Amino acid sequence: MNESFPHLRAVLAVLLILQLAGCGGADPGSASPAGDSLAAESTGLEEAPQTSGSDAPALAAASHEAAQTFVPTAADITAYERGLRREVEMLQGAKERLAQAGDDEARLGILDEIQPQRLRQAGAVASSLAEERYEAIANAVNDVLGKLEMGEAARQSMPSEEELAKMPPELRAQVEENLRQVQAAWGDPYEGLDDAAVAALEARVDDLRRLRAEHVGLLLDMGR
Repeated sequence: MNESFPHLRAVLAVLLILQLAGCGGADPGSASPAGDSLAAESTGLEEAPQTSGSDAPALAAASHEAAQTFVPTAADITAYERGLRREVEMLQGAKERLAQAGDDEARLGILDEIQPQRLRQAGAVASSLAEERYEAIANAVNDVLGKLEMGEAARQSMPSEEELAKMPPELRAQVEENLRQVQAAWGDPYEGLDDAAVAALEARVDDLRRLRAEHVGLLLDMGR
């Protein structure tokens, strides 16, 4: 990538961080003020006002509580898949255009089109949902997917039944207790969802994982 514009890679890095945070697992209170400032400076966008240090913990707690209490429906999950596909389409188009862009000004214009808010707005339109609801669904679905992936990773790292059977009783008991503790830590991925929503997620879990991985992968590719 042309290096004549000194902030171009920094803009890509900031966009990637913001997008990954939107995919779940990031602390909403951990965003870097320096990163926000850099993004505003590099893209020419006005920086949003910063909350005071005393207000930040309360706002973060309120945001976390809202994410925990929102429960998507089966229809929400179906609609969200449409929105996520649209976001991926936008990123694919941006990647192709970036490769063909003649200068850094053109590249920055393309990057402006795939900022998190713009992707979210496009996804909301494609899903026929209000932007606020679309974002809440995305957070809830990503939380479920993250817990499922954590659970699978933990199970894969645990010994097989055959290996457990060969362990001394005390060691086996300790290993099984460790697994129970890990499972308790991430909880039931589908907790709070009704049967229809669980069925909708289970029917789409592979596609949603693939789309989410493609979403992140496209951002990583553009950041290289």
